Amino acid sequence: MQSKISLFFATLISIFCINYAYATEQIISENESMDYNYYMFQLYQSQASLYKSQISEPESGVVINGSESTQYNPWHGSQFAFGAGGTTGDSNTSNAQINTLINYKPSEGEIGWNFNTIEQYNYIYSTNSTDNKNRLYIQQNGSYMFTEHNGAFAQASYLNDANDGYFYVWNQNAGYQLQVFSNKSNNLLLSFGPGIQERQITTNNNVEIKPSWLTQITYNLSLNKVISFNEQLQNVATADNNSSYSITTLTLEVFDGFGVNFNYQVTYNSNPVGGKARLNTISGVNLVYAID
Repeated sequence: MQSKISLFFATLISIFCINYAYATEQIISENESMDYNYYMFQLYQSQASLYKSQISEPESGVVINGSESTQYNPWHGSQFAFGAGGTTGDSNTSNAQINTLINYKPSEGEIGWNFNTIEQYNYIYSTNSTDNKNRLYIQQNGSYMFTEHNGAFAQASYLNDANDGYFYVWNQNAGYQLQVFSNKSNNLLLSFGPGIQERQITTNNNVEIKPSWLTQITYNLSLNKVISFNEQLQNVATADNNSSYSITTLTLEVFDGFGVNFNYQVTYNSNPVGGKARLNTISGVNLVYAID
């Protein structure tokens, strides 16, 4: 009898030891599983934080927007165009034309240097031997913005248009530049300052040099990647003449920078020489390549 009782207790102890060992193994397995899950959670958190920092603080010159990135282009807005159109005023005929707009802004942001060049060449179709068939306008502008709204500029322009009564007109001005507003789609600039105008009159070949005052408004609008609009209106005032000049450009991009350009130029002189027309216009439709 005693041996049976001993065998019973020995069996109970064996069963307890087996259950204890199994329970201990289960606990260890669950702990290992929890450690693995915690490790994966920490890894996911670190990867998510790294990705978030890359989006909120991209490398210089790169803007991350979703899955797309855009590299800053200092030549953005530059255009090269050629085509044909019409003229009114001193020459009522047609013309072939080449128009160039070159923008260069070394660094991104509102503060800093900005340079732009406008070049316009027109070949006037005319059977009148007295008409000058070549017209050339070049404008070079350099400016520096000290703050978002305030800056300084210097500008020189050259016009060769004998049909208007001048062999050439030089304008050189410098002064204050105000950026009225600027955002991703459009900006408005106001420039004004003193300078010197030099011109040679066709009727007597006299060269005149006079002090002048430049007032200029420049507006740029980019509705989307397809449509852009540019307008520059300037007035150069001297003691005996107010010369106003307007350049209006509408560009439609068709494919990968190539598109169609509509150009309209207006020149107005309050006191033209030799009975010339006060108002002259040049219009044109051009094929264009624009730098985005």
